Formats: sequence, C-alpha cells, structure tokens
Amino acid sequence: MFLTLVLILGCSLDSYSQESNEIKLIKDFYKALYINNINPEEIVSQYIKYSDADQYKKGTSMIIDFRNFAKEENGNFFLLKKDVVENNFSISSYNSFNEIDKAKFNNLEEKKRENVFKVDLKHSIPQYILIENDKIVSFFGFQKASSNDYTFIVF
Repeated sequence: MFLTLVLILGCSLDSYSQESNEIKLIKDFYKALYINNINPEEIVSQYIKYSDADQYKKGTSMIIDFRNFAKEENGNFFLLKKDVVENNFSISSYNSFNEIDKAKFNNLEEKKRENVFKVDLKHSIPQYILIENDKIVSFFGFQKASSNDYTFIVF
C-alpha cells in the first residue's frame, strides 16, 4: 500500500512539475516580449521552436508585429500587453479546459492537445499556446466564425 502511494505521489509530482515548467516558459516568454523588451531574435532563439532560417525570420517578424500592434492604444494586442505587464492573467493546461475549449482542439492529434495552454486575460480574449519539447510552437492562432476548430499559426 505504501509503495502504491509513493508511486502515485511521484507520478503526480512529475506531471505537476512538467506543467509548471511549461507555464514558466509561457510567463518568461511574455515577460521577454513585453516587460524586458529583449530583442526579437533572442526571443525566437530562446523560446520559439523553428527548424530553418525562414521559420526563424517568420518568428522574428511575428514578435515585431505583436509589439507594434500593442503600441496602438486599443485592440486585443494592446490589452494583452497591458494584462501581461500588470500580471492580470492566468494560465491553464488543456486537461483543465472546459468541454467547449477542449472541442476547439479536436483537429489536433491527442499528443499535441496535451501541449496546448490557455492564457486567460483580464481585459482581452484568451490566447492559446502550443508547446513542444520545451519550446513554443505557436503563440497565435484563430478560430473562423463558421468553425469550431482553433487553428494555430506555426512558424
């Protein structure tokens, strides 16, 4: 009985620490993006998964776009930055999503779904982030009005 309890506790701590690492990655990414103003190339190198020079450039461009859109004092990008700077957000993993949010990712294979995280913001719409091997695969996507599926933009 003791051995079973130790195994269950060990597995629970393992998955908790894994989730914590991914949540820390997301928080560090947003901090680099909006608070520390780290240059886009460094952000892509440190946080974003890319496989070639073209994807690296696309990731860098996306970082620049996020920052430029956030300068306008209206819209979701401005509010995203405001919530990040003021620490008015929470992050949850796919397993804790409600059924409506889970349904948005039925188009992904099951293993990828486990790596989807939701950033709930106080003043803006939620952001979804896809992580793979301790790197962000996508931090932006969309859901068409006529579709239930959320589509990640991958670099």
